[in-house]
Amino acid sequence: GIFDISAGINVTEETENIKGYTLGLRVTFEDLASLRSYGPHPVHQEFVKSLDGILENVIVVDYPLV
Repeated sequence: GIFDISAGINVTEETENIKGYTLGLRVTFEDLASLRSYGPHPVHQEFVKSLDGILENVIVVDYPLV
């Protein structure tokens, strides 16, 4: 269900609201059903566990493409 994925280093010059976040990851799904099945999927959960101790904070934002 993943349609596209990209990542990049945060190079914003805005310093007020970035809260120390340095990396952005965007995953585009084919549809809402794909998004909903992604989080609990065993492969995704294994990947999340592999990041333990590497990432300090994560913010997740889900929004529809218009």
